[in-house]
Amino acid sequence: MSDNYYNTIAESYENLYKKEQDTKLNLLKHLIPKYYHITPNSKILDAGCGSGFSSDFDCYVVGIDNSEQLISRAKQKYNANDKISFILSDLNKKLAFKDKEFDITISLSAIHHATHLSRLLSELKRVTKSFIFISFPNRITRYNDIETTLMTAIQKNKLGLIAKIEHDVDNFFVIRI
Repeated sequence: MSDNYYNTIAESYENLYKKEQDTKLNLLKHLIPKYYHITPNSKILDAGCGSGFSSDFDCYVVGIDNSEQLISRAKQKYNANDKISFILSDLNKKLAFKDKEFDITISLSAIHHATHLSRLLSELKRVTKSFIFISFPNRITRYNDIETTLMTAIQKNKLGLIAKIEHDVDNFFVIRI
């Protein structure tokens, strides 16, 4: 889906996806501590943050998305939190961050929109110090193709797949840098 689609549905995005996103965020918040201890000074990249559902952590978070309207909604939602910021950015392009700027990266239900998954993983590896937590919908018709491409990209980028967690809506992948 294009950024135009998400710009079009931005106003109703929370109503459409809130329950599903909350479920995935709760799973992620139980999964992360098994691999990484988040402190108040940790820095997380939320790649494909949408309206900021998955940006709710007690640390520094930078959310990126290519939908101007969803970024605007995320900024409104977290305007009082100086530890969370949002930037309009395209996951299909070089990310405007320093090498190893983030302790971990999370990406819930976003990577299946990437046109070059291997290049995206390479960029996430570049900006992340330790782990990448990725999920994508397991009900989409291209699931097997995306998973195969992800596994190939993990090998190509010399990353380590630590865990695959199958869930009702999305499957989660824990990747070590």
